[in-house]
Amino acid sequence: MALSIAEQAEQFALDIMETLAGVLPAGNLGVNLVEDGDSPGVYILTTSEERGIELQVSGSTRMRFEIDMKLSVDSSGKWLKVIKSSYVVVPEGDGTPYFHYDYPVDASQVPAAHINVHAHRDDLIAALVLGGRSGAAKNRRRDFVNRGRLPRVGSFHFPVGGPRFRPGLEDVLEVAVDEFGLDHRETYRTALQKGRERFRLRQLAAAVRDSPSTAAEVLRGLGYAVVEPTLAHEPKRDWLERL
Repeated sequence: MALSIAEQAEQFALDIMETLAGVLPAGNLGVNLVEDGDSPGVYILTTSEERGIELQVSGSTRMRFEIDMKLSVDSSGKWLKVIKSSYVVVPEGDGTPYFHYDYPVDASQVPAAHINVHAHRDDLIAALVLGGRSGAAKNRRRDFVNRGRLPRVGSFHFPVGGPRFRPGLEDVLEVAVDEFGLDHRETYRTALQKGRERFRLRQLAAAVRDSPSTAAEVLRGLGYAVVEPTLAHEPKRDWLERL
């Protein structure tokens, strides 16, 4: 029996807490889930700690991680959908974030999923140096510090969706035109939309080939008759698990 939207929202919150508990060794790792009083069926999920979850370096709290999400039902009326998400990393004791990942589903003037970097270069470099001295530092980051080299902001690698859901060429071109005011043809948006559709459909097809059993399950849920092949296709897990 399918879960109700409220039950799906509760499971979603539990999944997030499980992930947090599996990654972070200390702090209040709970999240709050409440129904929006102004919008029945819409749920707001935030970190239980108002200032965000503690992020520690060598046992000392150096940053905070804030989660702010809105969940609702999709157009089918059956499944939970994220309509807003914001993940923010803020230095301890300072209200200005280093950066945040945002996804407002109804965005029109900015990319639907995007990253904003607020930190001054010196602030972010200082945090990278501090992290490079910790026992948990990646070899690449520790190597910078051990050799007396100052990390550059450009050495921070922001993930943006992995192999299948990464931004396409069209996304980079469109944001460059919009943000930098580049010269462009009058019909540039049409060209970008066509190219983006081609790219995303190719990525969707590749994702289906990599996870055919998931695709079959979704199609059955939509009422399609799906026939299992004689030779089962093993799902490829690498693209699901890697950063």
